[in-house]
Amino acid sequence: KDITKSAGLTSEEGFETTVAAVDINADGFLDFYVGRAGPFENEERRNKLYINNGNLTFTERSKEYGLDDKSATTGANFFDSDSDGDLDVYVLNYPKDPVFANKIESRPGPDGKQIPNLAPKDELDSDRLYRNEGDGKFTDISKESGIWNRAFGLSVSVSDINRDGAPDIYVGNDFLQPDMFYINSGKGTFTDHLSDMIRHNTQFTMGTDLSDFDNDGLVDIFAVDMMPVTNFRHKSLKISNTNSLYQSMVQSGIFEPVTHNVLQHNNGNGTFSDVACQSGVFRTDWSWSGLVADYDNDGKRDIYVTNGYRREIHHIDHGEFVRELKKNKTNQQILEEYKTLDDYLNTLPSFKIRDFIFQNQGDWKFEEKSGDWATMKATWSSGAAWADLDADGDLDLVANNLEDPAFVFKNLAREQNKGNYLQAKLKGSPQNPFAVGASVLIEYGNGQKQYQEISPNRGIFSSSEHLIHFGMGQEAQVEKLSVRWPDGKTQTLTNVPTNQRLQLDWKNASGYVASLVPVNMGQTLLTENKALSGINFVHKEYRYNDFENYPLMPWMESELGPLTAKGDVNGDGLEDFFVGNSFNVPAALYVQTPDGKFKPSNESLWETEKIFEDHGAVFFDFDSDGDQDLFVVSGGMDAQMHLRNTVWQNRLYLNDGKGNFSRSNAAPSTSSSDLGLRVVAHDYDGDGDQDLFVGGRLVADKWPLVPRSLILRNDRNGLVDVTDQVGGDFARCGMVTDLAWADLDKDGQAELVAVGEWMPVSIFKLVGGKLSNVTEQFGLGKSNGLWFSLRLADLDQDGDLDLVTGNFGLNTRFTASPEAPFGCYAKDFDNNGTLDPIVTMYEGKNNFPLVQKEVMVKQMPSLKKKYLYASVYSTTTIDKMWGENLGDALHLMAYELETCWWENQGGKFVQHRLPYQAQTSAIQGIVAEDLNGDGHLDLLMAGNKYGMEVGTGRYDAGNGIFLSGDGKGNFTWVNNLQSGFWAMKDARDVAVLRGAGGKRTFLVANNNSTLQVFGQ
Repeated sequence: KDITKSAGLTSEEGFETTVAAVDINADGFLDFYVGRAGPFENEERRNKLYINNGNLTFTERSKEYGLDDKSATTGANFFDSDSDGDLDVYVLNYPKDPVFANKIESRPGPDGKQIPNLAPKDELDSDRLYRNEGDGKFTDISKESGIWNRAFGLSVSVSDINRDGAPDIYVGNDFLQPDMFYINSGKGTFTDHLSDMIRHNTQFTMGTDLSDFDNDGLVDIFAVDMMPVTNFRHKSLKISNTNSLYQSMVQSGIFEPVTHNVLQHNNGNGTFSDVACQSGVFRTDWSWSGLVADYDNDGKRDIYVTNGYRREIHHIDHGEFVRELKKNKTNQQILEEYKTLDDYLNTLPSFKIRDFIFQNQGDWKFEEKSGDWATMKATWSSGAAWADLDADGDLDLVANNLEDPAFVFKNLAREQNKGNYLQAKLKGSPQNPFAVGASVLIEYGNGQKQYQEISPNRGIFSSSEHLIHFGMGQEAQVEKLSVRWPDGKTQTLTNVPTNQRLQLDWKNASGYVASLVPVNMGQTLLTENKALSGINFVHKEYRYNDFENYPLMPWMESELGPLTAKGDVNGDGLEDFFVGNSFNVPAALYVQTPDGKFKPSNESLWETEKIFEDHGAVFFDFDSDGDQDLFVVSGGMDAQMHLRNTVWQNRLYLNDGKGNFSRSNAAPSTSSSDLGLRVVAHDYDGDGDQDLFVGGRLVADKWPLVPRSLILRNDRNGLVDVTDQVGGDFARCGMVTDLAWADLDKDGQAELVAVGEWMPVSIFKLVGGKLSNVTEQFGLGKSNGLWFSLRLADLDQDGDLDLVTGNFGLNTRFTASPEAPFGCYAKDFDNNGTLDPIVTMYEGKNNFPLVQKEVMVKQMPSLKKKYLYASVYSTTTIDKMWGENLGDALHLMAYELETCWWENQGGKFVQHRLPYQAQTSAIQGIVAEDLNGDGHLDLLMAGNKYGMEVGTGRYDAGNGIFLSGDGKGNFTWVNNLQSGFWAMKDARDVAVLRGAGGKRTFLVANNNSTLQVFGQ
């Protein structure tokens, strides 16, 4: 029954934007705080506080409480910010002049770098923090608490993220201003730590929810944005930034933006990794609310997303229409044609979209169930809330719709016996009767656990029920239930039967604990010890943007370093290492000392040679004098044109036996634009010295043409290019990223293994003096991937060598399979003398270009006339676009994106995908070592890839991966908190060095950052 009018809650003239349900006067009844906004005078925009009289009527008393905020409010969240027992409130506002939200404004930060300028320009611009004085009055303490900002906020969520007992605040901001992550000092003051904790965030953040989606006891973040789901809508709407705007934003200090939803997994060390793409929840169109809760009672939290916008203001074709309109008519003529705002708005397309609901499958994977779980009518939805409306043990949903009745979804999980449940209603302290801020941890089954907090303001504009709800699957009881009340007191219950609603009371609690989930995991397997190692290497990337010159490239190819090479350069039995650098920055050679530390060596030489951009390197005995010489591959797609013949020269450095190096002219001259990356040494001709094999990585300025790999025969007086005589199938096998020699089939003859972009895991055997491709014979014919790295080791301890291959991973919008490969066609399609690489991806059975029309036309302007409308381009497959012209185009394909290991079964390889935690980002470096001392090989891996085109967003979720092996080919992820291996940067290589007494040092070489050093 609608009792709005009789309850005294009828709306005044103006915009009501948000509601928070809170017992503000601690009388046991929920009151309503209503936010207001809109283009009105300040007095007409004051927020309202409706006090519950306990008889289904309410009295407005905002002024009396000091909460009649006259800013434009979009959200409010009541919580105990200062741990004094009562509820304070964060009021989310947007500026008086909202136009600024799409302007880039920055200022110098403390370190001189640009940071966003979020200082208010008007007293009404900032969000507000009001302190509850405990006497029915609230005081504005925004400035003194650190809440003084200017952004277009749309949602505010609260949780104790860092588990110190003090609630923290996550603010989701729309437009160009980054979100804010306010960490509570515990003394009522807050500091924004977004850039320390989050690697990228949603640019157009709408709703947010803080909830533990994977049941590891740590609170994660789900924030929704605007990325369309279908190819047609993705190509019809202008959601992603242009490359130039993105670069302007980043250079102005605006945090790394993406325009898809993010599911920020809490890593437990104060940082988060976005796994939304891997989880399948990254795109839900123009979304508003995202609510994370267990809707099917299976013990895993699902996600409900509302979406829709009344008018498609980002419609590309309509944007063209407006530009043409302004070009041909004066403003007065336009006003005469469109007499009212409605007349103009009616020219905008309008499209209703259904909401989304995702079932949590576990292992960071969600499956869309909108059609199976409910009849989702297409509409324009916004605010949403969950509650067990009928108290039957499952969560029902309510969603607000524009120009349509609200949705009320009755949950039938209990009626259909989907799973058991356990609920708890918490009666808090006299100052906080609904126990806002309390947390509950349950432990059951075989080490399973779930964690939840009382925080009703979730999603956007709405309040959910003050209820703890756990889906329990088939579990009949919970072994242990722990409650942490907002003041830190605790309560524990044991052997609690499921399928009941508990009534828990603060009066029964005692003691104190900061968090139910421990912060310190104890002793780790590895410890980062760069400061003690003597290594202070920093890689500094030469600033160059591939996309400005090559707009169709899906990722940058100018950021390939640094790579390492190891060897004992001074004959003391300790492994030393060389690490390359970028153009005009010196490389480094570090020599190990008996105490396990390192000292730089040959510094003047590397300073002299810094004009070269170093790619791969290898230590080998070139001149058979018993010491390790050094060969370095040169590269750099960003090399200046007049320097290229010089800086692309591969180099050979001779060792005097004491670790002192000098440049030799024994390396053949390099004048080709075929650039190598990695190099390996192997005596292929059996003459007793080591020859070199350089994998061709790319053709400068002509990605993705296949480069020429090199075979350099060691004649002791010089390295001779014998590629034409010996290279055979290897010479132009692909864009090689890594390679190695080993006897794989135990026939006494080593094979060459190579991996790379768009390549199968390729194997070559010397046949008749030439390298012949025998990939098919080894069972790897359909293994095409976007491979970055390779390691050979006997992982299953059966006496032969298996393969580990690092790939792009699954945390991407890209999809690939043998039936629907991720692909690329390359040709000069428009006959203007420039190579045009068109990356494609399937939707169903149709293969579409990846990029939007704007990017395609930038590369090939002649297409502008052919595709005047984005709506036409949006339906155009690659076959329809180019037809017979594809026949002679280079066609590259990837069938596999997962990082894998390949079991050697007598010379035939069988694929095994590594655990899902290893698929969160690109794997660019791999080490196979027994790290935990159990006698079995483990895997240590690192990666990421920042240089992605802006529509995809950078790959930065990787933290470093430690997989424990059992010697049978099974691998288990070891949490980084336990392994101590935190490699969270843009890694390019991982290496292990041996020192005195078997001591091992592990290196992670990072692009444009410091080299990390780990020890045991």
